[in-house]
Amino acid sequence: MQDYKLEIDVEKQTIQGITIPNLKMFQQICFVVKNNHLEGWKPKAKDVKRVVEQANKPEQSIIDEINEAF
Repeated sequence: MQDYKLEIDVEKQTIQGITIPNLKMFQQICFVVKNNHLEGWKPKAKDVKRVVEQANKPEQSIIDEINEAF
């Protein structure tokens, strides 16, 4: 079993090898990934890609869930 490593490159704006060209979005996603990582999440590249996709174009059902929670 390989050891897990969270790979964040601030200079290249990558998380797990996924490039996030928008600096503000990179910072926000980096914050979310780091916080959830501290809680035990071990994101793979596909997970980070999904987070970026949702940040760019969120699914209405997720927005509805968030609005309902708050």
